[in-house]
Amino acid sequence: MTTGITRRGVLQGAAAVGALSVGGMSIAGCEQIVENIRNRPVREDITTLNPTGSTIQTLEQGISAMRALPSSDRRNWTNFARIHLDFCPHGNWFFLPWHRAYLFSLERIIQELTGNPDFGLPYWNWQKDRSIPSVYWTTSSPLYHANRAATASDALPDSATGPAVISSVLSQTDFELFGSFRSSAPRGGTGGGQAQLERTPHNYVHGFVGGDMATYMSPLDPIFFAHHNFIDCIWAHWNIDRQNNNTSDSVWTQYSYTEFPGPGGGSWSTTSAATTLMPLLSYRFAESTKGSDTAARQVAEADRSATRERLERGSRTRLSTQPLTRIQAPATLRLNQVRTFNLALPAQRMNQLTAVEPDDQQLLLSLEETEGPNGEDIILHVFLNNPDAGPDTPTTDPTYAGLIAFFEDQAEMDMAQDYILDITQTVRDLRQRGIIEPGEPIRPNVVAVRRPTGKVDAQATVRIGRAQLSIGRPTQVQ
Repeated sequence: MTTGITRRGVLQGAAAVGALSVGGMSIAGCEQIVENIRNRPVREDITTLNPTGSTIQTLEQGISAMRALPSSDRRNWTNFARIHLDFCPHGNWFFLPWHRAYLFSLERIIQELTGNPDFGLPYWNWQKDRSIPSVYWTTSSPLYHANRAATASDALPDSATGPAVISSVLSQTDFELFGSFRSSAPRGGTGGGQAQLERTPHNYVHGFVGGDMATYMSPLDPIFFAHHNFIDCIWAHWNIDRQNNNTSDSVWTQYSYTEFPGPGGGSWSTTSAATTLMPLLSYRFAESTKGSDTAARQVAEADRSATRERLERGSRTRLSTQPLTRIQAPATLRLNQVRTFNLALPAQRMNQLTAVEPDDQQLLLSLEETEGPNGEDIILHVFLNNPDAGPDTPTTDPTYAGLIAFFEDQAEMDMAQDYILDITQTVRDLRQRGIIEPGEPIRPNVVAVRRPTGKVDAQATVRIGRAQLSIGRPTQVQ
């Protein structure tokens, strides 16, 4: 049996939020649809919840029920984790919609198995709560997972999940610069590349937790879903509160996902376009009571129809990139080693990029065919034009341009291994400080460092295939 939400179903539900009567008479069924939308499940910050309250109890009961299902059932906990292994996209713009559909599938399965239709998946707001929430450390709870590398006292650093990182992510107005770069398919397609949300907080948290979370079977650890739910929350906030639009490219909007089980173990399908409306129609995020500004707020009823129409329409621009200069010189870095790339730009181009009044173009640094070590805790710090950059150079240094964390071997899963940094503002700041002179090349200094609390084999390496500078600018879509 096929159950669940389709794009048509989502749009029908959304339409019901608008005018509900014709000639003073109610349209049959519309009131119930609207009531269901208004009372849709709420996804809350897990650190604000009572450990013995309904949400945590339902989550624990649902996980236990999934683990008890026979191996022939697609909803079985291990089978459900294997969906991530077999289908998840990373390093491209299918990353966000695929994981949103995956979370939604789990939420509905738990609602069914526990008989609690009001259950909403809780999220872990790692911007403000830097350690794994305490409910995941109770050894008698199904939320506990024994093989984590992190301890209860380990904490995520500002450089990976702090307010400045999230603010930088949310400041992007182009979908690819926010949600990773276009590809023709989730796996095995052409194109791709990780933007900041994916390559920094997403990847870093996976490696920080460690154990199964550092592999493509990461959903075996229940913390996976709280982690990705906050990624989903950030996306909803970017769409709804920041009023940014996703791409309208049909390669993305019409891509259909059919691999998820629904209630009863039956199949259901959805599209990228349909997932964009889920936070409006199927669930909503509660604001954190601890002061985070990244939770997506409930849309006022009067604004819902306009928000729906804007999300359905999508962006009428796309990111157009123009390569400027490339170095095809494979580099291998061991822990604490530095590699500097000399990327020369014409003086006129440099002056345009570093003008006091920014225009609508971005300077993008791509580290392509970059392969990190599996199961190791090496990350890359990227500085610009800093000949003294090294493993002890702080990320508060003005030449710091960003962090790259790794999540398993993407080449093994037939996905791009390109990491793309928007270095526009860093270059402008350094130009104004006189650190980068007119006509001087951009020199990215890439430093391989150990993630704090991580363990690194001294022989572990990171390989960078090539470095490239590109100009990105919005262009109108017909």
